[in-house]
Amino acid sequence: ANRMTGNQTQHYIRNGFTVAQIALALVLLIGAGLLIQSFNHLQKIEPGYDAAELLTVELTLSGEAYPDREQRVLFMQRAVREMAETPGVEAAAATSLLPSREGWPHAYVRADRPRPLANEWKRVGARAVGESYHETYGIPVLRGRAFDTHDAWKSERVMMVNQAFVNEEFPDEEVMGKVIHLSGVDYKVVGVFDDFKNSGLTRKARPEVNVPLAQWPHADALSVFLTVRTRNNPIALAPIVSEKVRELNPDQPLNRFEVLQDQIDRSTAIDRFRSMLVTLFALSALVLASVGIYGVVSYSVAQRTNEMGIRMALGAQRSDLMKLILKQGLQLTLIGVVLGLAGGVAVMRILASQLYSISATDPLTF
Repeated sequence: ANRMTGNQTQHYIRNGFTVAQIALALVLLIGAGLLIQSFNHLQKIEPGYDAAELLTVELTLSGEAYPDREQRVLFMQRAVREMAETPGVEAAAATSLLPSREGWPHAYVRADRPRPLANEWKRVGARAVGESYHETYGIPVLRGRAFDTHDAWKSERVMMVNQAFVNEEFPDEEVMGKVIHLSGVDYKVVGVFDDFKNSGLTRKARPEVNVPLAQWPHADALSVFLTVRTRNNPIALAPIVSEKVRELNPDQPLNRFEVLQDQIDRSTAIDRFRSMLVTLFALSALVLASVGIYGVVSYSVAQRTNEMGIRMALGAQRSDLMKLILKQGLQLTLIGVVLGLAGGVAVMRILASQLYSISATDPLTF
């Protein structure tokens, strides 16, 4: 009796492990399916600018060669002009920050509104850009004009704003010609550019203003990104860019050449790794579950060999015995699937914050 009880206990333990393996495999497969779909959606996001065609390099404009703001601006204008005239280069521009990063926060208020208290000023991301910036990056200008060489230090202060800024500050008004008081200076709005992913691929565009590099007095323009656009292997232009810049200033350091698309790809690397890792675990668990079912069924058949012989002697067909064996495997699988689906719903709700453009309870995945 003890032996029979012990065999029955072992039988339940084996079946329990097999069911647990099936449930775990299903949870991991559901997670992998959701993460893979989320990553695929992430890969299809358009940043709003021509990242694959843009080569960027950071120039730090400090030292004796640049004693003041005017010298920095003059150097960048010459560098941009030299690159724009280089064969193979379609356009060139300068910016204080790459578009993949949100602009530096600056306090602002509409000039036609009362000045708020010191701690009540709104802030907006500001980017100092050179002429041809929007053309070079492929950012559409929706209304008005882009900056040009006439937007100099002694000219009227002007700015461009994105559509998100218009929606927030001028939802029912015409923004063109309005004046924005930004960090102590009044700027007239002369253009509106389209929104792009300026705060991450998965977030909506944040309100942003652009000011001509030649009119920007703040220290965040000491480091400027020179950008060139070409359709053929942008990184191959790096030696040419270095040569052109060094002709203007032999001591000018160039920090990290990079194709802008590579920066975007790095921002999704964690999502790619997570999807691959969970998929690997899911496949491993599926294999283990399959082996577990096979082992339990095989052991059960071996233990019931005498019973099978008696059944056949009494007239049972091979198909009847096969159904009996498959029934046990299907029962374990069904219990594991039910538990796995329930566990999958619970666990995937935890993953909901990591998913993009897909529900944690996506019916197709389940």
